[in-house]
Amino acid sequence: MKQAEVVALHSKMLDASPGEALRLGIPGNTPYDITVRWERQKALTDYDFVLRRQVRAETGEYPRQRVFGLPAVGSAYGDIDRLEASGVLMGQMEEHLGWDHGELNDEVLERVVTDAIGDARNPERRTRVPAREHINQWWAEHHGRYENPGAEDMIGADLIDADDEVHLLRRRIVDALRHGQRLAENPRRRVEAEQYIKQQAREADKHVQTAMGKYRRASLDFRQAQQRPNAAEAARELLEVNERAAASKEAALQKYSIVLALAAKRTTPFMAGMRRSLSERFPHEEQAILNTKAGRLAEAASVEAALRLTPKDPETWVPERDDFATRVNEFVEASGARDGLDLAVLKETQNGSPTTALRGQALMQACYDTMSEEQQAISDRWGQIDTNVPTAEDGLGHNSTEAKDYAASNGIPPMPVPPPTVSERSPDELVAQQKRMVTEVETQTWVYEVQPPTVSVDVETSFGLER
Repeated sequence: MKQAEVVALHSKMLDASPGEALRLGIPGNTPYDITVRWERQKALTDYDFVLRRQVRAETGEYPRQRVFGLPAVGSAYGDIDRLEASGVLMGQMEEHLGWDHGELNDEVLERVVTDAIGDARNPERRTRVPAREHINQWWAEHHGRYENPGAEDMIGADLIDADDEVHLLRRRIVDALRHGQRLAENPRRRVEAEQYIKQQAREADKHVQTAMGKYRRASLDFRQAQQRPNAAEAARELLEVNERAAASKEAALQKYSIVLALAAKRTTPFMAGMRRSLSERFPHEEQAILNTKAGRLAEAASVEAALRLTPKDPETWVPERDDFATRVNEFVEASGARDGLDLAVLKETQNGSPTTALRGQALMQACYDTMSEEQQAISDRWGQIDTNVPTAEDGLGHNSTEAKDYAASNGIPPMPVPPPTVSERSPDELVAQQKRMVTEVETQTWVYEVQPPTVSVDVETSFGLER
């Protein structure tokens, strides 16, 4: 970062709320966001040290005011998910609230710090620990929540926390999709992209389980509050509505947890990678292949289809109105049907199948059914070429071993990928170019072959021995 940028960011973060300061102005938590946040943390820490040293030289004492949480972000290497309540953060929170060391109970401080970390992980939280200019008024109004968390006026706190967790879930899924799709643009990194997004789906289930537990507790709290003899009739009606809403969201998240597990399966296709691999090799046949039963099932039961079922903003999310259960059931059925179709094709073609893997068998058959005889001949020749032999490249790695292996793992037949300008030509011109590429590489293969040496051996006969 340039010095001017560091100074401006330091000034902004100095006056920010604890949650925003912990994020250092970056709301997401993709690997790229973490890297940038880590760089900002190091630059701000260096500047903070210089600034404090200057003030010490001028006044003889260190200033108390600092960017909130810089050491904690450093300990977490910029990864917000690794942040946890620490003595350093609790000390800074004391200063932030305007209390001297030891004046506030540690348990109370830890609850406030936990909320600040929650704010950092989820910028869309509705309740947050504010910046310095509003902290006195905020603490006067909300200190009871932290000093006596079991008080009756906290009915519904679990519902708020559960909604916050859904916000965090949504942000994690959106970040994962963006980063995974960006990685998939690189032919050499599609395996990495798919592994990353499926790992994020597995990790996202932690948020789902946490939200489910909080919705369950909220539903119970609302039910118990209804049964209190002093509850007004109007309050009972509101409590009943909230109880049903919390129970409905808990049930919906149970179903969504199943969806995430299916999204992370090895056989589940990642369409961002699969479609690119298919369109690069068969640009004119791509849509026809995706319109087959195998193509439709791959799309309906893909990672992206699963993540599209992620709950909406919890303030407006009504599972019944969104027909959530029906959509989840459709995805689960499509996932089973996709695996079933792959298995059926594998059993039919197991003797002559190019691969024994289950995934992509039906799509492979759909590709061969759509390809012309000439394309099939080119594909057969290309599949027999040693992948270590140099191939015609456009500089992006479309014909690299990594790109070929990923395409094959999705059931896409081997086929050379011409430069993008050629892909835009007519089907006949494209096939002619692909045939030339195969011939060129086959010629290179012949050149690189090492001929075995000729060995002459003298053979002695019994006639020679007699002599």
